[in-house]
Formats: sequence, C-alpha cells, structure tokens
Amino acid sequence: MDKDKGSRDADGAVASGSDSTSKEKKKHEEKKRDKKARKKETASSSLLNPADDAELTDKARGALSYAHTRLSASDGWKFNKAHQNWIVKHVFSCNDIPEKYFPVVTAYLSGCQGGVRDNLVQNCSKQLDASPEVCSAPDSTPTPVPAPSALTEDTEAEPLKLASKIPSPATQEAIKARARTLLEVLGSSSSQD
Repeated sequence: MDKDKGSRDADGAVASGSDSTSKEKKKHEEKKRDKKARKKETASSSLLNPADDAELTDKARGALSYAHTRLSASDGWKFNKAHQNWIVKHVFSCNDIPEKYFPVVTAYLSGCQGGVRDNLVQNCSKQLDASPEVCSAPDSTPTPVPAPSALTEDTEAEPLKLASKIPSPATQEAIKARARTLLEVLGSSSSQD
C-alpha cells in the first residue's frame, strides 16, 4: 500500500500530503476570519449608535452615524469626505461630540491614513502643548464685538473689547484628555520640544 504518500480519508482513499495541508490552511484561515469577525462584532456592539439621538445636531448625528456604520457594518459603508472632515474638525468639541460618542470617534479615526492622520497627530500635540488661551475647541474662538459704526441708536455704546471664550479648566482638561487618547489610538507619542 501507499502509506508513505498520504493518509486515508473517511472513504478509505489515500489523500496526498499536500491536500491535507491545504485543508488545514483553509480551516486555519476560516478560524482567523471568524475570530476577526467576532472581535469586530463585539467591539462595535459596545459602541453607542447615535442615529436616534435627538440631542445631537443633524450634522453631528450624520457624521457620528457614519463613523458608527463604518465600525459595525462596513459592507454597507461608503467613504464620505464631508463626514470625515466634520469629525476631524470637531473632535475636540465636547458640545458637538458628546463624551458618550467619543469611543466611536476614536475607533473610527484609528483607521485614518495619510494627511488626515498627520494633521490629527499635529493638532493633538498642539492641544497638549498649548497654554489655556490656545487650548480650545473649534466652537470657542474669540468673538469680536461690533465696531461703533455698526451700533445703532437703539444700542448703547460699550467699551470695545474682544469677548474671548477661554475654555474652563474642566473643558481644557477634557480637550487634553481627548488629545492624549487620540495620540494613543493613532500610535504616536507627542514630542515635547
């Protein structure tokens, strides 16, 4: 008999060594795919879905739902630059992206590449190195008071000043915590020059 060439299968036929090896490889690949699918399913099931959150603005709901869809059902997901740009622009704003949805954002941004990733790392580093006056979310930019020529007779003239919106210490710390988390997720460390 041909015992040297292979082993017998359930039907009693001699199986070649390469056939059993390829079957084992296929089984191993299937197990890896199943494990990845289970891991992804577990990760996405723990993330909140923002689709029905009435507290969010329409743009926030759309962008966060987009990120959630990418993580949970990537087969029905299509890249949308406007949504990605909105997420990147508002990533430090606790008003636009509530803390409960930040895990969705970090998971989504962990997969970004190229210039977007480089800009995120740079912005995170700036937020960590920033003084309280500079450490701010996009919605906390200084707002100029109108010039005297813009005042009407109905308004009282007040001393002109720049009404700056310096974030509270708690907001500053939240911004820095988000920056640290993003740097960790993006696999980069901030360099202290």
